[in-house]
Amino acid sequence: MEDIVCDGEEEPALKGRHGVIAGCDIPKWTLLGHYAGRMVAESEASATIPQDTYAVNIIPEWFISGYRNGNVTSLINANTTYQGNTQCPPANASFLVHHHTNGYVAFVISTNKIPHDNSILLDYGEDYWAVMNRVYIIQ
Repeated sequence: MEDIVCDGEEEPALKGRHGVIAGCDIPKWTLLGHYAGRMVAESEASATIPQDTYAVNIIPEWFISGYRNGNVTSLINANTTYQGNTQCPPANASFLVHHHTNGYVAFVISTNKIPHDNSILLDYGEDYWAVMNRVYIIQ
């Protein structure tokens, strides 16, 4: 997987954001990696910076923040921002959340074959984008 900067052609709201492309052909159902970061409760956050600092909502009221703690999986872009663009490509990866005795772990898996040099895209969901309008700081 390789880090890129998006040109905004397919989803204008993602222009200038980092993204990830496949460095080789990736078969369907491949484990792409652990979504690294720190578990943060919404109640721990205060209102100063946007939550779009590489966070993913894994269960209600909790998210994993990859901000300054992430790996390449935290740079995977959304296939849509739910802002009315109907020309969006389909997601080709998904989150797999596992609960264990110490909390939750999120993994990213491919849900389709992803050809070499194609963007890896996740559907973060409408709830995620609704939360993106709120403001948080991760300390």
